[in-house]
Amino acid sequence: MYEQQGVQLLQIFEDEWIEKQEIVKSIIRSKLNKNLNFYSARNLSFGVVDRAEAKVFLETNHLQGFINGQHYGLFDPLDGLVTIITIGKSRFSKLADYELLRYSSKLNTKISGGFTKMIINYKKLSGNTNILTYADLRYSNGKTYERFGKLISQSEPGYFWMPKSFMSRIKRYNTQKHKLKDFLG
Repeated sequence: MYEQQGVQLLQIFEDEWIEKQEIVKSIIRSKLNKNLNFYSARNLSFGVVDRAEAKVFLETNHLQGFINGQHYGLFDPLDGLVTIITIGKSRFSKLADYELLRYSSKLNTKISGGFTKMIINYKKLSGNTNILTYADLRYSNGKTYERFGKLISQSEPGYFWMPKSFMSRIKRYNTQKHKLKDFLG
């Protein structure tokens, strides 16, 4: 109903606000077009991002943090890395060979044309054109991705386990049957 009225709702979990408040505030600023920093992609250079730099960047700027994969970014001559994508083998679908695992910009930063430039350059560099991704509709409407493909399906939200002494959510991937012995001790 809100989407039909041009209003996007955001859903932020309590542990995200407690543990990653600066990232959450940056998401809110971005949705309100109140970013503090602005770059044009045409003034940035595309390149590979090494694992160590990607890890620091994603832990600092993305709600889900770091993930293994191939990391590419756009660099400003003065400020260094300002936006990043992570690509890996498709994890959940046979519809594509590769998956866009992460996309993030520096906190409070808008890069006009950044996503487009990174995807085009990645495809040229790798030859991989069959890429899929997922958008978390709690804080994204997925419109950025629609320019590069079509919506195949919309899945139900994922779930988390909540411990009795609520400090943070436990991802369902951490509680898979083969991991329970290590997880529970």
